[in-house]
Amino acid sequence: PWAGAVLGQAPVAVTGTVDDPHLDRVTVNGVTALVAGGTFTASVPLPEGETALVATARDAAGNSAGSQGVTVSLDTQPPVLQIGTLPAVTKALVLTVTGTVSDPHLDSATVNNVVATGLLMNGVEILMNPPPLEVAARGL
Repeated sequence: PWAGAVLGQAPVAVTGTVDDPHLDRVTVNGVTALVAGGTFTASVPLPEGETALVATARDAAGNSAGSQGVTVSLDTQPPVLQIGTLPAVTKALVLTVTGTVSDPHLDSATVNNVVATGLLMNGVEILMNPPPLEVAARGL
């Protein structure tokens, strides 16, 4: 994966190249990689949150070298939404909906398909006999 990637599932396939005529092994974050024709691949488990992926090559003489780390994030949790108090009955044609949304990789938040800006969602049209208010948030 590329630096800064936000992934929705693990393990992640890490690939790269290695060049040493006396190569003994390659590991990525401690996971032994398969090496074929100068290319290595490892299936690396990730914990929730950020992880630096580092490949380390070792030759038959015991010399080793590590790659520059590539930081990725695993985000398998949905956003957390909380809506402020709404009136049970109103004659207003436009209702201001307030609330909070929490997610480290928030992509969007909407109220009845209107994009929310900041934490305040303005101008949600209330219709006669309206359908239920639909609030949604989406992580990356």
